Formats: sequence, structure tokens, C-alpha cells
Amino acid sequence: SMGEGVVAADAQGRFVMFTPAAAEMMGQGMAAVPPEEWPAYFGIFHPDQLTPYRSEELPMVCAMRGEICDRVELYIRSPRSGKRSWLSVSGRPLRDTGGQVRGGVIVLHDITEQRQSQEEYRRLHERFSGIYHSSKDGIAFLTMSGLFLDVNPAFERLTGYSRRELLMG
Repeated sequence: SMGEGVVAADAQGRFVMFTPAAAEMMGQGMAAVPPEEWPAYFGIFHPDQLTPYRSEELPMVCAMRGEICDRVELYIRSPRSGKRSWLSVSGRPLRDTGGQVRGGVIVLHDITEQRQSQEEYRRLHERFSGIYHSSKDGIAFLTMSGLFLDVNPAFERLTGYSRRELLMG
């Protein structure tokens, strides 16, 4: 029932847990697919949205090797469901009481809305850059959740807050 997706696999890459939230984010759930086929099976791409991840680069595979990874961005283009999503993934090895790596676990955080907001901001910023920077009116770009993406110089003057202060939240 967690909002974040959680996936666990044993040392051979067999999934032992795949939460409903993870299945929703990935566009499909648990499958008996070896790790070397995960990038193609799940449609896992680098942030350029074109370059498929190599299996050895995936956060789960890194965790299964005993490595820790944090906030790795994946673009999912599910070949089965057609789902498109952006994920931030962190992984940790699963160890037995003796310290031996017995698998890995990853936590998936859906950042699709954030990435879409950033892309929309980039497009608007490019289109209206001259007006944005020279306007005497304060202009701010915010995410749907209210985080500042950018402010123009007039906004800084009117509010007394620096761009840096506002963007750091």
C-alpha cells in the first residue's frame, strides 16, 4: 500500500517482491525475466529517452553487486502497456546476517510530473526569454506542487528574495 514503488530481487535476479505502486510506475509487474533482459522487457532508457540502459547499469543490478546508488533517473517506455514515466530510483544490497549480498532492493519515486513541469518551463522560458527578463512585472515559474523553478529580476526586486533563496525552497 506504499505510494513509492519497492522491488526486491534475490542474488540471481529473481524478483521476490514487486509492489503494486512499482508495477504501476513500470507499466507492468513482476516477471520471470533474467536481469540481462530487464532493459528491453521493461523499456528502461537513460534520461535522453533514446539510449537503453545496459543491465549492469541498472540500480537493481548494482544493488545485487553490493553497491549503493541514489536518485538514478530512468525513463520508462513500457513496450507492453505503452506507459511513459520518469523515475528516480535508489538501490541497496540485501545482506544476510554474515554480511553476504543475497540480493537487492530498489525504491522507485515517480518524478514524471516534475520532469514535465521542467520541460514546459524550458519551452516557455525559451519562447518568452526577452520579455521574461526585461519585464517590470514580477514573473515566477512554479511546479504544480508550488516549488519555484525560476523567477525574473523584477520578482526578486518586488519580493526582496533572491532567486537563489527561492529556488532552494
